[in-house]
Amino acid sequence: MINVLIADAQPAARRALLSMVERLVERLGQECFVAFGEDAITTFRKAKRLQPDLILLSAPLPFATGVQAVAALREHTPKAKLAILLDDKDSVDPGKYANAGADVVLLKNGNSLEIEAGIKTLLSPDRRRG
Repeated sequence: MINVLIADAQPAARRALLSMVERLVERLGQECFVAFGEDAITTFRKAKRLQPDLILLSAPLPFATGVQAVAALREHTPKAKLAILLDDKDSVDPGKYANAGADVVLLKNGNSLEIEAGIKTLLSPDRRRG
């Protein structure tokens, strides 16, 4: 069982990521439990309680910047693989997100195949933390 936390303020984006995750997990012959956060406070609480294997974090979330959210999630979920999804190529400074603890930086408005490939990499057993 792979535990996943999807954090995005937009319901449609959460549904799209859910569909992608379910498809990828099924291809691995696994099952998944997925929880959702619509803001940073809810996301932090759920992450601390659930200790997910994978966190898909859309930034910014209400109540935290992307870097703040990554750092807080990394502190409370050190074993989770963490992908941050950003809106805009201009806001991407992969170094600052990597330094905060993100494993992968992805662009939401990029190619969905690139997002899927990034998530697939994080789901592979040899890439999971712990």
